[in-house]
Amino acid sequence: MLGPRLKQGLIVMAGFLALVAPVHAQNTKAQINTQITTNFPDNTVGQITPQGLRAVTSNIVNSIMPTAPVTSGNLPCFSGTTGLLQDCGFKPAQPLACSSSNWFRTLSTDGTLGCSQPAFSDLSGNISVSQMNGGTNASPSTFWRGDGTWAAPSPAFSDLSGNISVSQMNGGTNASPSTFWRGDGTWAAPSGGSGGLLNLLPNTQWQIIDAMPVITKMNLQGTGTQAGVSVTSYSAAGVYNTLGTANTQQMQNGDLVTVTANADPVLTRAPMHVTNLVANTSFGLLSPFQGAVGATSTATVTPISRGDITGSTTVGPLGWTKSSSMILWRDSFAANAKAGSQYTLGMRKGSSSTESLTYTAPAGDFSQFKGRNIVCGGWVLSKLNVGNGQWKFAIRDGTQTVFSSTNSGAYTWAEVTATISASATTFAFDLQEIGSSGDGYYLSQPICAYGTSLGTGNYIQNPGEHVNFKNHPGLIALVPLTQTFPSSTFAVGALTSTLYGWEVNIEAVTQGAIVGTVKNVNMQVEFVSPTAGKQAFTTPCIGIGGLLTFGSELNTPAANITVASNSLLALDDGSCYDVTTAIGGTPEPGYFAIWTAASGMTYTNLTYDFYGATLR
Repeated sequence: MLGPRLKQGLIVMAGFLALVAPVHAQNTKAQINTQITTNFPDNTVGQITPQGLRAVTSNIVNSIMPTAPVTSGNLPCFSGTTGLLQDCGFKPAQPLACSSSNWFRTLSTDGTLGCSQPAFSDLSGNISVSQMNGGTNASPSTFWRGDGTWAAPSPAFSDLSGNISVSQMNGGTNASPSTFWRGDGTWAAPSGGSGGLLNLLPNTQWQIIDAMPVITKMNLQGTGTQAGVSVTSYSAAGVYNTLGTANTQQMQNGDLVTVTANADPVLTRAPMHVTNLVANTSFGLLSPFQGAVGATSTATVTPISRGDITGSTTVGPLGWTKSSSMILWRDSFAANAKAGSQYTLGMRKGSSSTESLTYTAPAGDFSQFKGRNIVCGGWVLSKLNVGNGQWKFAIRDGTQTVFSSTNSGAYTWAEVTATISASATTFAFDLQEIGSSGDGYYLSQPICAYGTSLGTGNYIQNPGEHVNFKNHPGLIALVPLTQTFPSSTFAVGALTSTLYGWEVNIEAVTQGAIVGTVKNVNMQVEFVSPTAGKQAFTTPCIGIGGLLTFGSELNTPAANITVASNSLLALDDGSCYDVTTAIGGTPEPGYFAIWTAASGMTYTNLTYDFYGATLR
């Protein structure tokens, strides 16, 4: 066995030899262990010689040190095959670090670091608002800008590039080589404005309601009829009557009213217009035919109109029909009107089913619609809204039904466009009321025209539109009328004529069937005189300077025979110096006058018959 000193000597020698370049091949661990066993036997077996010691020590040194040649500065490493030391082939790396904004990704076998800038794909989760400029000014109304701040958007056209596409302008609906982008946000063919349109619908200001009954006027809310006004005092100044009351209810100037209960018979003869109303104090009435009124104690004054308040007929205004359950009336309240309206048409649903107001083209007009583009529109207000108050327009031609958008609430303009089939069997335009029973609607300024677009509010009533009545307006209180012409000449203000007669208001004499805003009427006048050789004639009004424009003239060749005369009679447009003006009221349109040159002439069976009108 080796003594302690010998072992120490071997270790020192091995350390020394490690500093000397090897001259022999490296041995494996197993080979060196075999040499140690062989060269360092037990003393009982053999003798340890210096030569054996050198051989073992040399092999240890050679096995520890890599085989030359090696590269100066390279790192040593163990072989994965022999387990012996060898030249690793690379020098120690510089301190491990990546440049600014990069991060460590890889380490190669030669000690090289792989560094790169991180990408969004390397991240997970969501970035916090507070990580973007500390969240300063971040809110629901601000956005992250390219300069690293939160700010409200303020885009300008200078921020945009390229051209806006047609599809981004109202979805490109109706865009074509023959249409242009209009200020109301639609593509439409140029029409030169409403002046270039032809309204295919009749009576769209609701001036003629000839076949519907006289009704008590509907209230402002559209929920029921108006209450009558109780008269508590009365005074007369010629043909003008002032009536006192503590409650004028919803009565307004221009209302057509009837008088009942204890009133003088002259006031109950025909409807009259309210003038000079002072709320809850008094109002004025001009006597029918300017008759003198005696004392009147108490009376009830009731505003009237035309319509259907029971939901019992399909008849509508002239040219229109309706669902039988629909309640319908002409409305004159400013709060229910749309600018540009003379009147609006009030309606209230009488059932939960869809109800319609409909125009159907007459058979004689129908062919002009076939194969053409027709656009219809109008303003509608829905109120009360027991249900949702929804409505829509529709065009029907027997082969298709095309609808507008569905709307509700405040006055809304809607349009519907259809190409009428060449095989169409009808043409009809509907306002379809979809809401619940009790929902109220107001229709203003409906129009149908040739083309594909109207534009919001682009409405016109055709100038000079002439309509023929389906029914002769009922003159219940006046047909026939027996009366004596005045015995004193007719005087209006400073104008005194040599004629005897009175002015007649068209709305009053027709009980609201024809309103005073019509331009002229087709009228036949008939009367019987007990005296031969008498004359009567009609005029629109007394003009400036007392000039007259004549209408129908009646001559009696013999006593007690009926004479008649037809004419297209122009009506006062409100500019004439009429009786209403003379008594201090606002000039009213719709008057005409009937005259005779004979004082106190009596006639019997005076009849006014109206069968057509030109609308204004």
